[in-house]
Amino acid sequence: MVNMGGYKADNGFKSGYLLHLENALKEKIPNSGILGKPHIESRIKTMKKDWQVVYDMVNGTNTSGFGYDSSTHSVTAESAVWDSYIQVHKEAGKWRNKIFPHYEDLCIIFGKDRAQGNKAKDFSQMEEDANNEEQSEQLTPLKKLENSMNQAILGETEVQKKASMVIPEISKMQSLSAFDRFKASRKIMCDPETVLSFWNLEGEDRENFVRFMLEE
Repeated sequence: MVNMGGYKADNGFKSGYLLHLENALKEKIPNSGILGKPHIESRIKTMKKDWQVVYDMVNGTNTSGFGYDSSTHSVTAESAVWDSYIQVHKEAGKWRNKIFPHYEDLCIIFGKDRAQGNKAKDFSQMEEDANNEEQSEQLTPLKKLENSMNQAILGETEVQKKASMVIPEISKMQSLSAFDRFKASRKIMCDPETVLSFWNLEGEDRENFVRFMLEE
């Protein structure tokens, strides 16, 4: 029997799976209020759904031209390939020019059945199957899922913190009208990557970035 900080990988794996992830996240993000149900369970379903979209692009039988760049953590394809694919698969558009850093870890967690031509396992199936694996094999996908969850939620927490600081920062830009300050704040805060870009700049470059966003 393998003990992981109070979590036992035995026949109680299924009932303790969400609880283990909940406790692991509490260590990383104290007082976050994140619970196994509904928060972590919902996050896992969302991660699986996003992974399925990317996996089907990269590995689909009728999707030649797509690849995944491990160094940039993003889907690669020529513009014409993207344009054609998105016309039919609109849900894939969000991954154009956007990183998906946990893709390879999620391939280990969800990919076995997908590679065999079946639907990716839902959460309860993944838990159930883990009971039938060797203990050493159980720990790898569990730890990878835990690490992916930690990184994703920590990243989201940091973005939310920075997003909350956008309005006070833009309010200092008195060369902009009140209307433009409000418009720019709203536009920047609605996209996590734009929030990070905003805070990666300083001084005049940051204000120029705001003006650029207003002109888009």
